[in-house]
Amino acid sequence: MKQIPVILFLACLSLLACKKNPHFPQQNCPETADCQLTALHTTVGLSRVSEGPEYSSEIFRGSDGRPVKHRGYLTAWGVPYVSNITYSGNRMTLTDSATGIKRMDVWFNACSQPDSATWYDTGLPNEIPARTRYKYNSSKKLTSFVVTYNESIPGGVVKEAQVIRDAHGNVLKLTDGSSITEWTYNYNAPIKPAQIYYLTPSQPTWSATFLLEQFGSIDLRPRHLPKTIASNMGGYQFATESIANVVINNGKVISYDHRTGSDPASGEHLRTVTLSYQCRSGHPGKF
Repeated sequence: MKQIPVILFLACLSLLACKKNPHFPQQNCPETADCQLTALHTTVGLSRVSEGPEYSSEIFRGSDGRPVKHRGYLTAWGVPYVSNITYSGNRMTLTDSATGIKRMDVWFNACSQPDSATWYDTGLPNEIPARTRYKYNSSKKLTSFVVTYNESIPGGVVKEAQVIRDAHGNVLKLTDGSSITEWTYNYNAPIKPAQIYYLTPSQPTWSATFLLEQFGSIDLRPRHLPKTIASNMGGYQFATESIANVVINNGKVISYDHRTGSDPASGEHLRTVTLSYQCRSGHPGKF
């Protein structure tokens, strides 16, 4: 697989209907969604002039809602990357459909949340593999994730990313000390728990976490409508993005605009994001 871009061009907002996890009620497990994301497409434009598709992600799910195949495409890659997804006990494995090479293993806890993950292809030789361990509080909310990579060095390189939330559960900051992403919210616009994908200058070693968020396995979902997303890396403010023109149909966010004017030389960048979903049979999929 080609190098995962340092800048992940992911930006989307999707409302999800929630219900108690029926499999482990005794574990005080967090709510899970009746409806899950199945497709994310972004089109990037410069000063409102379309420049064509930028990123797309398609998640094919089984009747139980679990992902069984993933297709990702970035304009810079030139070709799509397709992974078959299989399960064995509490482990999920992603394998390249063309080469058979393993891309990722994920081990889940009793609440079907990621306990740990190993990403075998970061695109950078000294970061293979990237091993991630996820930490949760007593309410089963994700509080941080610890990534270990470059194991050619004794003990490897270890970085812990903190997940800082407000009293409502909205994520205010995601940071490992060098990469920082911060959100602001419209507290007059409460929403059902929503899944958010965001633009951030992160390390390729975070790839497993971003993909698991798309799958719906990791909850960084806001409870109020986000207004801005600011990305910083190494003390440099990479971008401040705003969300606008949100279109909601039957309770689901189906599109919105994601704007940034961070580059004075090129002016405003505009991303239009479109989304689609799959709801479990027998559930209305209310959001």
